[in-house]
Amino acid sequence: MEAVIPGWTKYNAEQDRELDASMKESIARAQEDADELLSAPELPHLVSMWQRMGGIAPAHAD
Repeated sequence: MEAVIPGWTKYNAEQDRELDASMKESIARAQEDADELLSAPELPHLVSMWQRMGGIAPAHAD
């Protein structure tokens, strides 16, 4: 393709770098959101309800 469209290889490499950076930023934001949600304290009434339905509450080290 480079022979037909000069600069094609360089352009694609730049696009790949921009996409990689964007994906890394998106993943980092999603991980921050997940960490915040997963660090919330358990609500005893919800844990109790979950256990009554047969679920197992995760043990958290305090």
